[in-house]
Amino acid sequence: MMLAAAHTEPGNALSFPTWMVHVSSLIEWLAAMTYVWRFADVSGLKEWKGLTWGMLPLHTSGLIACTYHIFYNAPELISLVAMQAGLTCFGNATMAFATWRVWQAGKQEWRGDEVEEAEAAAAAAAAASEGEASSSLGDDVPFYGQVLAITVVGAALVKWGELYLDFPFQPSYAAAAALILGPTALNAKKWADRSKDPSAAIEGII
Repeated sequence: MMLAAAHTEPGNALSFPTWMVHVSSLIEWLAAMTYVWRFADVSGLKEWKGLTWGMLPLHTSGLIACTYHIFYNAPELISLVAMQAGLTCFGNATMAFATWRVWQAGKQEWRGDEVEEAEAAAAAAAAASEGEASSSLGDDVPFYGQVLAITVVGAALVKWGELYLDFPFQPSYAAAAALILGPTALNAKKWADRSKDPSAAIEGII
């Protein structure tokens, strides 16, 4: 016999597919941050890691949106909407600045005699990785499988799991702050730790 939910789901609750979209966007953004970080090592331009940092505010913006929906868009938390809009604008600015830094570093990289050396190195790298490229295509399947699994489980836990909790039905900025700032702090710490140890291998999609 299934446990009865402690609360009845409000009529404005997000559908399961909609929650899947929200959860997958957070997971895919974390994966994108990871791939950008890895590309810094591949390209030799450390400024790419700055782009990962520039992406952080937009991930937090997504957390704010999800948090607002977790509380069923409670009018008491309407300020979260403005906060998300402001952080989205700020995140766009940090990403723009980070990409500008990558562009500037790229221009320096390609000046003078370094052009020929870079072209030769690129050709050698392309030849060496040609075999790896074909085999890496097979890596797409487990990657998408992981994203799908995390998305389905995460969306289900949020949509139906929160019915067994009281705090989503007692909206407060303190609880909202915990849901937003907690994951953001962990995300920032992860990249700070990787910055301190650039040689550390990055495992997993996030």
